[in-house]
Order: sequence, then C-alpha cells, then structure tokens
Amino acid sequence: MTKHEIIRTIDTVKKGTFVRIVYQTELPLTAAAKRAGHVIVKHTEKVVRLGVNYGNIAKVQEAEAARTEPKREYTPWCHWEIEDILAKHNTKDDYYLSFATVDGMGHHTKSTYFMNGTTATINEVMDSALVLPSYFKGTGEAPAVQKVNINNIIQLGGHRA
Repeated sequence: MTKHEIIRTIDTVKKGTFVRIVYQTELPLTAAAKRAGHVIVKHTEKVVRLGVNYGNIAKVQEAEAARTEPKREYTPWCHWEIEDILAKHNTKDDYYLSFATVDGMGHHTKSTYFMNGTTATINEVMDSALVLPSYFKGTGEAPAVQKVNINNIIQLGGHRA
C-alpha cells in the first residue's frame, strides 16, 4: 500500500480500534540460497490495534519492569510522521506502520509460507536450510508492538493494495 492509502485508512479508524492487517515479508536467506535465486515469502494475517499509546500496554510495562540491565542508549532509526502509527526511516524513503499485537480473544496470527512460489509448511521451510538459522531463534511469541514496512502491506482494514 502507498503512504496515501495508509493515511486514508488510518483517518477512517478511531485510535485503538481493532483492525485486520495482511502483509508479506521475504525471509532472510543464506548466501548460497540467494545466489541460487530462491525466494521464501511469509504471508501474515492478524488482528492488531492502531494508534495505541505503547507505554500503556501491559505487556510493554511488564517487560520494562522485568528489565535488569540498564536501558541502552541508541540512535533512533526512525521518527514519527503520525504519532504511534506511521514512522519514517531516517536515512531511507521507507515508511513503517506501527501497531500493537493482540493476544488471545480469537485473534490468532495466520502465517503461510511460500518457497519459490509454492505453498510450504514452517517445517519444510526450516528443513530446507535456505533461511538463516537465526530467523528461527526467536521466542515464538509476538512482540507487543511491531512495525511493518508499508510496501509489504497487502490489506489494512477493508482497504486492499
């Protein structure tokens, strides 16, 4: 979706509203897989909340309270164009939609994988050894807050790209 399509959709949604999002991302491949021309895409569908003040999310507050190491100083890689919703990369012309993930309540994430255009299971993708192993080392739990490049968004609410 384009920036203008995203903004038009955001303007029709009240802050904190539950919205369906569909996006796809290319998985990070090994150098050999890239050279061989492989492409593995993850197609994700989920329900999220737009425009939420992230400091007020219980999961974010719990993670902050559980922190034992000092907070790291870092240079922000993006800045808000629309507070808590749309961020712009500082050095590229890329925009990112920010949203809060929703746990439970029937709002499960549905992921479909495609290896070179053919539907595949997560196990087939893992067993292929084409994807960098570090991609699968996460906790498996969705982060409380995510940012997705708007170029990867296929549908937001009832609006399709």
